[in-house]
Amino acid sequence: MATENRVNGFSMFPWLIWYVWKARNEKCFNGKDISPLDTLQLASQEAETWKVAQFGEAMEEEEEPPI
Repeated sequence: MATENRVNGFSMFPWLIWYVWKARNEKCFNGKDISPLDTLQLASQEAETWKVAQFGEAMEEEEEPPI
């Protein structure tokens, strides 16, 4: 389980860096502040959207814990 979390965290890393960069650009070029929480949420949403687009709905079903 810990390995799964590391893989998920690692796969989100590029998205997080991208959205930190975009927030930096918004601040530098447009004077707009984007909160770190918003940056994290946007990165998480985009990473999830990308994952679903690449692997489909089947991957989401696999991650649900058994009841």
